[in-house]
Amino acid sequence: MQNAQVQRIALAFLFLFGDEKIALHGAFRAVAKLKSAHGMSELAEGLSDLDLIKSINQIYLKCRGLVSNHQRQTRPNIDGGRKTPSAMGSLRSTIDLDPWLNFRNEANEAEVLVVVLSKILGFRDEDISSALEVPLATIRYRLSRGIQQLSVHCQGSTEMRGLDNV
Repeated sequence: MQNAQVQRIALAFLFLFGDEKIALHGAFRAVAKLKSAHGMSELAEGLSDLDLIKSINQIYLKCRGLVSNHQRQTRPNIDGGRKTPSAMGSLRSTIDLDPWLNFRNEANEAEVLVVVLSKILGFRDEDISSALEVPLATIRYRLSRGIQQLSVHCQGSTEMRGLDNV
């Protein structure tokens, strides 16, 4: 499997769960599932976006229970219990993730998943629709609602900091 594909999978779970330990667990499971499904010891080039989306979705549905409601309402585990710099920690130092975390905690899971797949990972809406076996209109509706909800959280974040006049 190309490094870029593994990075996409890991990034998906990092944004979906907000916890590096669970994101890593999900990424390992997704890669293992893809290897098994294609009968490979190492994944090679040529995996379709549909394969990646299906794997991310299936593992997300299985692993989402690992993130308790308490964890969803509190700060994410951004360092995975390590003392070394983390991916989410370094991302957090360069941008304000509070709007995303609030959105992820309050929005419908299906909307969050579609926003991650489409806007963060860059998958085409048609591929998401096909992989999730959901009508394209539903994917676009979830994406539209998700973006609207996220924009509300982003506006609240800038207003709290006094940046709304910038």
